Amino acid sequence: MGKSLKAKKYFSVEAAAVYLSSVLEEQVSVADVYELVLEGNLTISARLINQAYAVKGKMVQQRERSLFLYEEEVPEFEKRIHVINGIWDLAMIGMEMHQVKALYQKELNGPAPMIAELNGFYLEKEGSLYRLLNALPLSGSEDHRAALEARLNSLLKTKGYTIQDVFLEGNFDVMDSLDDVELEEFMALSDAVTLENAEDELPEYHALETPQFQFVFRTDELKRFLDSLNDEPTRVNDETIHPRRRDSYLVVIAALCKQQGIDPKTRGVCSSIELMVQQLGANLSQDTIKSILDEVADAIERKQI
Repeated sequence: MGKSLKAKKYFSVEAAAVYLSSVLEEQVSVADVYELVLEGNLTISARLINQAYAVKGKMVQQRERSLFLYEEEVPEFEKRIHVINGIWDLAMIGMEMHQVKALYQKELNGPAPMIAELNGFYLEKEGSLYRLLNALPLSGSEDHRAALEARLNSLLKTKGYTIQDVFLEGNFDVMDSLDDVELEEFMALSDAVTLENAEDELPEYHALETPQFQFVFRTDELKRFLDSLNDEPTRVNDETIHPRRRDSYLVVIAALCKQQGIDPKTRGVCSSIELMVQQLGANLSQDTIKSILDEVADAIERKQI
């Protein structure tokens, strides 16, 4: 990796395709890059253009058993609101995954994907899960105050002021430079940050604009992916699996499907299995799942002979 690339922190999706093509000495398209993401081989990130607001959480087991062989994991979040910016990895469990799928289908001129993922836009950093917010609660809670102050300060900075100018020095000249929409936001946020802590009251909410971001790949993530390819010959791949053993795997899959009442030929079953795989923390595309299920019937027939 050259000196200029070592200094580069991230690549756009298009630039990543060009870079991978150059290093691998084979054509890698933008669609190929998205497919690597959807298969779980490459982590895609979002570079936030402006600051955003999010709550931190983690995946926890549901108390009730699911219909499948494992308990379903659901996200659980803290009350504290975090102000975030910079580059964050996509968690690929919610609408962020849908957007990547939509871009992938667009590259292939294919149909738009169905929205079947978890509602919300989720990011990851340092092993923690975050959900982006589309509104800020206008309450005096300590969990919300820092985010409200950051939002207010961001508004004032566009006019050359800071929150200290207004509340510590009593300089309210900024109000003359605000338009009606900005003034309404200023008043709502100002009232909220000066409220006493009122945990029991249901707060009103201030709607936020849709976060602006760019899909990118961290340079160190591309390097990790390329390094993983160098290890590929040591891994067991599809070509090294004996045909009889492969048939055995497929028959086991068929038995598990039957036990769970899953008909591999049913329309839409690939989407359901895709969600089950995601709940295990893995990723497989519907095309990959379909190609596996299509082999099940022949494998059973061969085992019965």
